[in-house]
Amino acid sequence: MNFKKAIVYTCTFASLIGLVGEVQGKVPDKSRLNIQHDYNNDYDYGYNDFKNTRPIRLNAQVNRRFTGSSTIKLRQVLNMDNNYRGYKLTKIILVAQTDAGRGHATLVVNGRSVQRERVARHSSRVTFSPNPNEDIIGQEIRNMEIQLNGIFDVTKVTAVLEKSRTSGHDNGRIDHRQLAKRVNISVYANSLLKLSNILNADHRQSQQRVNTVIMDVQAGVRGEVEICNNDYYRTCTRGQMVRGTQQLRFNLHQSDTLGKLMVKTQGNMNIKMVKVLF
Repeated sequence: MNFKKAIVYTCTFASLIGLVGEVQGKVPDKSRLNIQHDYNNDYDYGYNDFKNTRPIRLNAQVNRRFTGSSTIKLRQVLNMDNNYRGYKLTKIILVAQTDAGRGHATLVVNGRSVQRERVARHSSRVTFSPNPNEDIIGQEIRNMEIQLNGIFDVTKVTAVLEKSRTSGHDNGRIDHRQLAKRVNISVYANSLLKLSNILNADHRQSQQRVNTVIMDVQAGVRGEVEICNNDYYRTCTRGQMVRGTQQLRFNLHQSDTLGKLMVKTQGNMNIKMVKVLF
């Protein structure tokens, strides 16, 4: 009997040690991630005419204390890269508390701060919304993290995803409303680039009228970008200045088809992403 009790006490002690290690411990590895499908109806699906596009929640139980300036790398922690490339990110949810309510959490996407929130002293749920023009994992979202400033006790991080119609096919259908491509094009001095060539557009896409052009551009010193048509009497939008890394948006109101549009640049710069909305 004493021998059996000793075994029970030993197992209980080992379980307690493991629990303490979990509370103080590290971000869980990918095999321990809690991934669940969320079938609640409290989401706005927008143009949701596809099947099986209900939101998916990726949950990571963190259970860790962070002090000073710390970072949670979301794509790695939530294992987004392998199985969820091309999905649309709708929100990030952080469950945490801070010492005396003085901590701040910032969602950073591709090196740019998207949203900064103060976190309460008691356990609270903080929701971050990504930039709607930069919300596709693996295409527009290259790096994503939450930066913590203060003393944090983080319980859980959740990402809410939906299947994206911009990633190509979804149940045999193709999204005809937009076309996007991550690129790495360096231009110098004065350049004129055909927009349909940048996007590798096919004949049907080149015949569609463009409503909006969105570009991520990086200029070393200063540059300017315009969208022009290639008619004989060339007309251009008002030029937008670029200094550092910026996202530019040109509203064309379907004045021209994609095949007629050109990107006109002045100065040395690098084009990172191009998207057109039809």
